[in-house]
Amino acid sequence: MPGVYPAKGVRGEIVLFFLQKLLVSLFTTSDIVILLWAAVTGWLCYKTWSYLKTVREVLFIPAKRRTNLHGELPDGRSEDEIKEDEDRLYEMTGKLNKWYSLFSGFTSVFPLWGMLGTVASLIRAAQSMTGGNVAVDEFFGALTSTAWGIIFAIIFKAFFDSSLAPRIEAANKEYDLLIERNSRDTSSAE
Repeated sequence: MPGVYPAKGVRGEIVLFFLQKLLVSLFTTSDIVILLWAAVTGWLCYKTWSYLKTVREVLFIPAKRRTNLHGELPDGRSEDEIKEDEDRLYEMTGKLNKWYSLFSGFTSVFPLWGMLGTVASLIRAAQSMTGGNVAVDEFFGALTSTAWGIIFAIIFKAFFDSSLAPRIEAANKEYDLLIERNSRDTSSAE
């Protein structure tokens, strides 16, 4: 049906208008909360990556964690030293999983913040229906809160969480294999 969609130039103006409102909205109450939430989520992502890097460095020390076929430790370390390393690795893996859980939880809340901002703006818009411009501004406040919530949810969930989850799962499996291998080696050496 011709005439249903706005002309190309008008669509561009609508997009620019919305982007302008979106950027200006960063200084409204509900959008500042979302922005602060994004900053905390970014910090949690950084902490998770840091622990993941540390755990992977400890896990993938070649041969230092394994005994040879005769049950001898190749680097001359005692079983107590290996047990201390395993305990330290256990503690670090626990912290990694804690930070990832926090990061994942914070990431999943972005759409809720967006919806909360939308509802708050729509309530203010309904209360101010007497003035035409105020209602339009509140309506755009509702849209921008929703948009920011969705934008940050996509960024953190699609790019960071989807990258972290398989790496953390692999590190946990490596840790489990290491413990199993060392417990078998210790029991066969006796």
